[in-house]
Amino acid sequence: MKKALLYFGLLFMTAIITFSSCKKDDDNNNNNNDNNNLVLKFLNITNAKSLVIMNSSGKKDGKGVNDDSENKLFKITDNGIVLEVPCINENGDTVTSNFSPIGICNLSDNYLTVTFQNYGTYLVRKTDGAVFTGNNLPKSAPDPGSDRADLFIQRDGLGNIYYWNNFEVMKLTITDPNNLTISTYSAFGDQVGGNSYNVDNAGNLCYGTRFRHASGGLENNANCGYGWTDINNDSIYVWGPQGNGTGSIFRIIPTTPLGFELYGDTSYSCPFDPPRQLVKIKNKNKIIGTTYSVFYDLYNPNEIVIMLPLSHFNIPIFTMLAASDNYYYILGENSSLQSVLLKVDPNGHTFTNLLTTGDYDLYNVVVSKTDEVQFYALRMSDGKRVLAKIDNAGNITILSVLDGSTITVLEQIN
Repeated sequence: MKKALLYFGLLFMTAIITFSSCKKDDDNNNNNNDNNNLVLKFLNITNAKSLVIMNSSGKKDGKGVNDDSENKLFKITDNGIVLEVPCINENGDTVTSNFSPIGICNLSDNYLTVTFQNYGTYLVRKTDGAVFTGNNLPKSAPDPGSDRADLFIQRDGLGNIYYWNNFEVMKLTITDPNNLTISTYSAFGDQVGGNSYNVDNAGNLCYGTRFRHASGGLENNANCGYGWTDINNDSIYVWGPQGNGTGSIFRIIPTTPLGFELYGDTSYSCPFDPPRQLVKIKNKNKIIGTTYSVFYDLYNPNEIVIMLPLSHFNIPIFTMLAASDNYYYILGENSSLQSVLLKVDPNGHTFTNLLTTGDYDLYNVVVSKTDEVQFYALRMSDGKRVLAKIDNAGNITILSVLDGSTITVLEQIN
């Protein structure tokens, strides 16, 4: 079964592009639109739960689209209405230029970025949709089903945002959105993997064999590779290999030299196969990870790592992991290659399938903090592609029947 899941890894390996205000690439960096030569100032994303990039040019080889210039930006509002998002200039008029969105990246509770074909990437404030510019902003989020997509955007306790760009960790400070501060945070010349770095609340950075203290000092240590932060982002935990082919979990103590504290039962060891997707369930104080064939209850009040095989969930095929502040969700397929969407209670790992078997073939799923699920799918009864939501009671509501349009990006922002 072909899935139209979105893969953006190649976007993160492209050369750095410098952007300025709302400009076509061949237009001397003025980035003006065609409406009285005024610049883009606002995107009307007020009351948006999610943003969607939709294209009407048709599918290409089963996924993607024929022409990105046909892309349109839509929002799904708090009450489930799907509306096109207009681009507004400084006079409050709708921009007449063809702004074709190609990427969305949710940065924090207050900001996101939207990237437009030929016009570059803009920082957008969620409260009022105000648009700002800066160099080397993150262009689009990775596919939520890719390895450690949770690591692409990280934050410290001071409101700074960290992201991966061209094999470097970047730091974005938004004290004044009209004058963004963007700097390289990883050590000069280091090649950092996009799915293998962690930043805690203090601003300590851990990647590969390198540890950067919040003060700026560097240390080398072989155990600074694969890891995650705790539920409150106060400490960095790493998956440390042992000589017998097993691994243990350690908390990094950011002293000089670094200290390592074994997590949980000192007699415990686990298979040396670290999780490839990971989610945090804040209200339950839990962190869940998966290798695709095994699920780990990694972080919990009892500090005992629990392993569950994929067979525990009665599905042979796993696609992606998502979470709210209360539950985690598993998208996969049953033995008949039919979509399954499980809502799992992290206390006990009991689950419910939110779909009636055979009703939908799901392409993408996003989940809000409060357990509203939105999905893009093929409706099997009539072959229509639909955008739908599932409420806390499990009721499915169709938000839009797409009639030939393709969703290329579905991004939860609130």
